[in-house]
Amino acid sequence: MPFSVAVPPSRAGYLVGSPPTREHGQGESARARSRNYVSQSGYRDALCRRPSSTGQPPRHAWGAVGIRCDDVVGGLVVQGIVPVGWSVPTGTPVTLPPRVLSKCDWPAPPFPGSWVFVTENPSVISAAADLATSNHAIRLDCTNGTPSDVEVDSVARLAACGWRLAVRADFDSAGLSHVGSILKATPEAVPWRMRVRVYLESLPSITANKVSLNEVPDTPWDAALSKTILQHGVAAFEESLLPNLIADLGRGLPGVGHPPQAVAAPKSVSLSQTRPVPPDTRRARASSPFPDGDNCSANTSLRWA
Repeated sequence: MPFSVAVPPSRAGYLVGSPPTREHGQGESARARSRNYVSQSGYRDALCRRPSSTGQPPRHAWGAVGIRCDDVVGGLVVQGIVPVGWSVPTGTPVTLPPRVLSKCDWPAPPFPGSWVFVTENPSVISAAADLATSNHAIRLDCTNGTPSDVEVDSVARLAACGWRLAVRADFDSAGLSHVGSILKATPEAVPWRMRVRVYLESLPSITANKVSLNEVPDTPWDAALSKTILQHGVAAFEESLLPNLIADLGRGLPGVGHPPQAVAAPKSVSLSQTRPVPPDTRRARASSPFPDGDNCSANTSLRWA
């Protein structure tokens, strides 16, 4: 796939060794080297997917020195939650590029306590899209790897509009970092099946192609999690939990990861406008211990870590 980068003239030499102009005597050779450099296999991943030495997503690191990556590449893949004014067919996942995410307004939740789930892997949103053809209430965002600052900010704006957020990723170094960055930016968010017990329950499914781990970041939401992963030294991936994740999405509630909490009324509808939720849509049952009273009966079996 072609991939372009907007490079200021003053910094072009950083990429190709000299400014690509005839005035410097190297116009044609510099342009040729530039074309070869940006078309090398894997360069797109090296530039805008692999974490930088500072831990920042490379798009952010390049942007800090004035080199702008495309704002139409990457972004969030969303299912069931699209910006205000958008309309997509039922069960259709849509990719929202950074250009859209940086400016879009999110809709208000249909009633207090409505959840949006956040995952790392496309396989989860693919399975969710299949289920969404018959369950219109499924709302899932997929970061497809390391979330950029724009993506993290757009997720945080969902919480500002009144949505509850449940976040998860793989049990590996990158996945734990992804969850940590979103939880830090969005204090209202909660981990979704990202506890020690869930990790341990995932281990029996790892029978081949084990990925060893020698170092993982801290997990402030569950301090024992990072220590337990290091003790076992093996990564566990979201696909091993797919049946449980799809069940959670179908219920509209995260099954394991946090205790039930009181739900505040939506703060706002969008970045530019406040639109109150119609009273007739406020269907959360005060007597239910669960935020989504309509989605869970009193005898629903959920295990809280």
